[in-house]
Amino acid sequence: MKTPRTEPNELRELAQLCGIQTFYLASDETMSEADPEVLMGLIRALGVPIERPKDVTSAIRERRLLAARRMMEPVLVVRSGRRTSFTVTLPERFEANFAWFTTEWEDGSTRREQLLTDSTPVATLELEGQRFHRYLVDYSAHHPDVPLGYHSLTLDVTDAGHAAASATSLVISAPPCPEPARGWGVSIPLYALRSQDDWGAGSYRDLAQLGAWASSKGAALAGGLPLY
Repeated sequence: MKTPRTEPNELRELAQLCGIQTFYLASDETMSEADPEVLMGLIRALGVPIERPKDVTSAIRERRLLAARRMMEPVLVVRSGRRTSFTVTLPERFEANFAWFTTEWEDGSTRREQLLTDSTPVATLELEGQRFHRYLVDYSAHHPDVPLGYHSLTLDVTDAGHAAASATSLVISAPPCPEPARGWGVSIPLYALRSQDDWGAGSYRDLAQLGAWASSKGAALAGGLPLY
């Protein structure tokens, strides 16, 4: 199937709406972007039917509307000691004061609260004739010491006192990952490593010698196959 000719920005937006990472940062901080053919293949693999350029535009509209109708992301990650916030999207007819959050901790205890009381929307969206208000919840301000583990956060929204909609997110609370020290290294398959007295297949002794030599040159690591 051929890749339709479309605007690169539209294709990347669609990929991001589908949850696809469109670029990565190399070790030297340079940015590498995925090729359009790669993005198109991934989008199609996710079941989005893209055959003509106009399909990309219509798929973006559908994904935007789907994202707006999703009140919360299905998974929220909380890092202890770091600020954690998430976005809540509500249809215009719902008021923030009628939004209740229930946290069910891993130990079975629960806490019910109004995290959006007197909150002002940070953005207003209008899609396909529908208006949505987007709110930013500073979760760490209400829960500075979230216990490590897997928890559940449920949002219930009422309209004129009647239950109208709900959404549940998995809350993963974990310690922050330490920032690794930057460095360079060498890599070679062990069976390709040669020394004066090797048997033609490499050895752990040769690997140790390689590590010592690389370290003397300022390397931070030595890698190889089949061992990393």
